[in-house]
Amino acid sequence: MKKILLSFALLSATYVGAGEKKLYHANLNSGMTIFDDSARLEDNALYGVSISMYEKESASYALEIGYERLNGVAYTGIQLETDIDRYFVNMLVDGEEELSITPYVLLGGGYENVSRVYAPYDKTKSQAFINAGLGFKYRLHDNVNITLEAKALGKFDTESVDYVTKLGLDFMFGNQHKRKDDVIEVLDEVKKVTALSPQPSVKQVKKKKRWITPKVVETDFSEKNQDKIFGEKTHEDDTINTMQDSLRAIKMQMAKNERALVEKLATLENELAEKKQMLAEVEVASSKPIKRDITRVIVSHKNMQRAENMRLEQVAKAEQEEVNRLEKKRKRLAKVARLKEKLKKQKALKKAKRVARAKKKAEKKALAEYKRIRLAKEAEDRRLEKARLEEIKRIEAQKKVAAEKAVLKAAQERTDTLHVANGMAVFAD
Repeated sequence: MKKILLSFALLSATYVGAGEKKLYHANLNSGMTIFDDSARLEDNALYGVSISMYEKESASYALEIGYERLNGVAYTGIQLETDIDRYFVNMLVDGEEELSITPYVLLGGGYENVSRVYAPYDKTKSQAFINAGLGFKYRLHDNVNITLEAKALGKFDTESVDYVTKLGLDFMFGNQHKRKDDVIEVLDEVKKVTALSPQPSVKQVKKKKRWITPKVVETDFSEKNQDKIFGEKTHEDDTINTMQDSLRAIKMQMAKNERALVEKLATLENELAEKKQMLAEVEVASSKPIKRDITRVIVSHKNMQRAENMRLEQVAKAEQEEVNRLEKKRKRLAKVARLKEKLKKQKALKKAKRVARAKKKAEKKALAEYKRIRLAKEAEDRRLEKARLEEIKRIEAQKKVAAEKAVLKAAQERTDTLHVANGMAVFAD
């Protein structure tokens, strides 16, 4: 039992520090979104966060929940911006880790919320999407990965496809690996257990004397008892062989590590000796003529540096003058553009005033013409009324004259019918 516990402790110490997978990953990332042409949105940067959860340490798949944010996404062709929020759930499947690099694929979906929607652009709106992509994790530390990811987003409603690239930091946590101190504690516990375990006494070691009887022979040498005894012994031998192989492997690994440490220490000692020799040579060679040469070289270098600084100052001054000139030109052009815009507005205002005056004059002329026509019509009506009255008077006068003529005629006729008889005028009735 003591050998088994010791072998287990040594095996644990051998595998301490191995980069195993953690249960939980928190990823902070940023990147770029390349929109489909039909969306009429300019490509824009993004930032986001996601959390991945593995079922167990040996699992190669994980569930990812994430959020992405795009600020100030500009519409193409108009002065309008919008913000976009994405919420997604993905399934991650990891590949084999090689040279601290782990590839993975992702598949999932989510929802994209567009804060400001421009109605004429019907391909840009809030909708669900499905995404798939490929990524790589580079193990920077036992608890930190650098991630590079590229994925495609397929929109359900508009059937457009966007592309996303992201670079992020992946922080891992969730399970604790044994340290060397823990292994030492295990070894201490093993020592305590072995120290506290009761040692067999002499009486227990001594076997009791047994009488050989037919029953004892039958019991000890039966096939069932022999199979049990030899089976247990075989199992114990296999366990011991396995532990011995493990101990041999551990000893070989420790020997390799010791050789590597010795070689590294020798290399460091050689480098230190070479550096000491170089310093000694420099100290020996540091005489006065060399110091003068070094001083002359330093002064020459300072002069060259000063000349270069002066040249750079002149270049910077010339660039500043050019910038000032361009700024003045820009201001002058802006002033000219403002004057042109002002003249254009004045011309438009004058034209509008001319049109208003012409319209007012036309309205005045039309009103005068209406008044003239109305007065002419009234005069004509009065003339017609006067003519009608005169005609009525003329007709009445004619009737009166005709009546008078009729009366005169009747009187004349009565006069003609008078008969004078016997010297007396008699009017015939």
